[in-house]
Amino acid sequence: MRISRVVYYYADDLEAYLQEERNKALPIRKRGPRWHYRFNIAGREYAGSTGLLATEDNRKAAQRFEKTQRELAKRGREAQTPGDFAAAAGEFVGWCKEVEYRQKASTAERIRVSFASLVSFFGDMPAVSIDAGEIERYKTHRVQVNAVKDVTLRHDLHALSFSVRAKDAPERR
Repeated sequence: MRISRVVYYYADDLEAYLQEERNKALPIRKRGPRWHYRFNIAGREYAGSTGLLATEDNRKAAQRFEKTQRELAKRGREAQTPGDFAAAAGEFVGWCKEVEYRQKASTAERIRVSFASLVSFFGDMPAVSIDAGEIERYKTHRVQVNAVKDVTLRHDLHALSFSVRAKDAPERR
């Protein structure tokens, strides 16, 4: 014996319910050529572009971006717009020169030089879209096209990994 229950909604309630269900099902969706996110927290809708092209290769990066935006919203902080790599790199190099390595000018200069090649490769690509595959492409480019030595490539990669670690450090927030 199966008992079914019928629930009636007012038109406004039904629309709100359907909107909420759509948001749960599709936090990431294609809008035009880019991935966009949308979610609700405490009755407030958060939506925007991830800045990433809507390809299957970028889906995971878009999901990571959406997750970051959701965490910021849960903490009461405003969602961030996706920044390109060049802008993030400029901010990081400035921080290195003025704060982290102000007493070690040669180290700050080495990081600036490493970031010059990183910026020329990644350019206006959204920083959130740089994943392991993009790093491998960069490594191949530096070795085959620029013909750099292994030590130079290591310095570039070390500078990049340091920028990621420094971004997550509590004293930089």
